[in-house]
Amino acid sequence: MAVGEVINTTSELMPEILFEIGELATWLQAIGVVILLWIIFNVVYLLISLKKNKYLKQIQKDIKRLERKINKLSKH
Repeated sequence: MAVGEVINTTSELMPEILFEIGELATWLQAIGVVILLWIIFNVVYLLISLKKNKYLKQIQKDIKRLERKINKLSKH
């Protein structure tokens, strides 16, 4: 008799347990989407930063080249 009560109680709780698991899965999906968007944003930001740093290094080289030319002209 006790076994029958446990089985009945378990079968009554099963839809509630499945609902809780489904709700947890929904939260995990939402968190996964947020993390995925965060990773995409950071990759794009990294690419933009690398491009900007490359451009700034080129400007720095050009400035050094111009300074050398000005120094040569000022000596003569």
